[in-house]
Amino acid sequence: MFSRYRRLRAWPEQPLPLRSGVSRPNQIIYNFILILLTIASFVFAGLLGRCDGMLSDADLVQKLVEASRYGPTIFPVLYALVVGGALRSLALWRLQDGEKVSFLDLLLGSTSVGGMIGTQLGRRLTQFDIPSLCLLLIWALSPLGGQASFRIITYRDILIPHNLTLSFLDFSNASSPNSLSSVDVINLLDVIDSSFVSSLVSSASISQSPMDPWGNIKIPFIENLPGYDSAGRGEWIPFAGYSEATPYSSLVGIPIANIPKVGDTEFTVEASYWNFRCPDFGSPDHYDDDYWYETINNATAGCTLSNLQCTIFNNSISLPDGLVTEGARTPSGWIMSLTRDDERERRCTAGPTDDVPERRLFFRSRNTGAHKPTAANCTMGTTNVEASVNCKGWDCKVDRLRRSQKHKIYQSPAYTIFDHCGDWDSSTNLPNFLNYLIDAAGSDVSHSIGPGLFQNYLLSPDTPFARTALHSYNIDSDITTIGNESFALRFSQILNSYWTSFYNFNLTYGGHPENLAFSTDFYTGYPIWTPIAETSGRNTHTETHFFYNRGWMAVLVISIITMFISAIVKATLDLRIWIPDLLMNVSTMIRGSTSNCPTVPFGGTTLDDSERSRLLKNLRVRYGNIRSQDSSPGELGIGELAEGEGKVTRITQNETYW
Repeated sequence: MFSRYRRLRAWPEQPLPLRSGVSRPNQIIYNFILILLTIASFVFAGLLGRCDGMLSDADLVQKLVEASRYGPTIFPVLYALVVGGALRSLALWRLQDGEKVSFLDLLLGSTSVGGMIGTQLGRRLTQFDIPSLCLLLIWALSPLGGQASFRIITYRDILIPHNLTLSFLDFSNASSPNSLSSVDVINLLDVIDSSFVSSLVSSASISQSPMDPWGNIKIPFIENLPGYDSAGRGEWIPFAGYSEATPYSSLVGIPIANIPKVGDTEFTVEASYWNFRCPDFGSPDHYDDDYWYETINNATAGCTLSNLQCTIFNNSISLPDGLVTEGARTPSGWIMSLTRDDERERRCTAGPTDDVPERRLFFRSRNTGAHKPTAANCTMGTTNVEASVNCKGWDCKVDRLRRSQKHKIYQSPAYTIFDHCGDWDSSTNLPNFLNYLIDAAGSDVSHSIGPGLFQNYLLSPDTPFARTALHSYNIDSDITTIGNESFALRFSQILNSYWTSFYNFNLTYGGHPENLAFSTDFYTGYPIWTPIAETSGRNTHTETHFFYNRGWMAVLVISIITMFISAIVKATLDLRIWIPDLLMNVSTMIRGSTSNCPTVPFGGTTLDDSERSRLLKNLRVRYGNIRSQDSSPGELGIGELAEGEGKVTRITQNETYW
């Protein structure tokens, strides 16, 4: 015999009124939290829209990208909590007012993605109606929204153009440094000579590079470029890069400031260099070496070629035909400038089309292994060019040149900086310069009769240290073997490189400064002059920007809107539901089954399923035969087990049931 029922603590002993949703504070708080989470999803989408076009390394963008990584995991969970809860609340609300079993089963069976799919399969295609389609679309937004929160992140490289002003040391408008004869220059010679010698003995990859080792930009010889002779004055001539036929005029480049570290930068600079032509080269028949020895010795009292300490022409030497020499000499040779005073004055005032004789530079050097010295009678002029520079970051190169379009004070190509015009008049500038050059590139020559770096570079610019004074007597160092064109080119490079090092003296090692720092006391000009010029450039750099994907943003917004509406619907319906909170589990199934569960106390129908489940946690139930008669079909249902097999018996395969 079964006992009537058991007494359970907290089980109501008397009828209780129904509770409205307002009397469930935990549920109200839970719904409020769900609404806040959906609002947070809106904020996430809004911030993504706010960051559209921002730099990818912006702090907010980085935080949003980090948050989006968790989107495919968190969003479907939140979506299931909100939408699944809303569907169950809708089902309870309709159950309270009365609804068809099929609709209620559809809602209660579709509170999750898997449940929705299983329910739809169980209903068959014949029952696939508009509510089924709506539920299918609603739950399809769960995985799509999760993917959208992650796939919405995109990046795009944007070209950012920017106009800028660059400064550079303008050799095309250089003044004659009057301090060439001052004590200050002597103190700077170690710095000047270091950059010059380093450029001469650098590796082939450096000497052939468009930039020197310190980031300064080299200028090619425009005269050597293909098409130079046929190009118009304003026509650009492309420069493909270094070759033996198209070398750089100086191995030390021009300092240029404010080149951006990133992006592509284009600008033009004015530049100038000395050009030499040496058609009278080698051992000319008309060259009389004894004459020059005698002339120099007689013109410089007490300063003979055998006196190693006397290496500079302190005074000009007057020669026949009105020629005046300015230069420097060593025991093995000399470099002398030959010109007339009237020619120098004409070069100072001549226009670009005036026919003016160029300054002549006479070179003489001893040849080891040869009976005759090398003599070269060269002309010296100035080439002014406009160079177009293209930089990728700090890697710059000249990509084209043309003849300078800028009006110059001294426009004659025959003019050189050493023509000491006007306030720049100083006849010692060129001798001092050449003397410093020989000391830097031919120190062994100035103290011996062997060749030095100067002569070695003329012979072999790729390996100038391969020939030294230590074994020079065993090596043929006849400069005449290189030919007059190669001699003129290398001779130009040596003088231009030293002049660039000299003029750059405090800027060579600047690298890539934002501004050019210089000593104005060193540079002088007439009438008012500054060595620093400015040029306009354009930088185009690539920035990686964040952009949200428009398609995935639409999916994410629709998913969030659906979730938000569901949260509002759930919160609203929960306030209007009076029936107990049914979980639609076993606690719900055994409500009112007093005949099947004889030990369950009477009543308790007002309790929520969560409370009923807690109070009946130890009650054992079975889905089985709840009505059994001998030799007659039974009826299946849920009931409790009592005293072994109890009220509900097990089902078997060989029996039939109603």
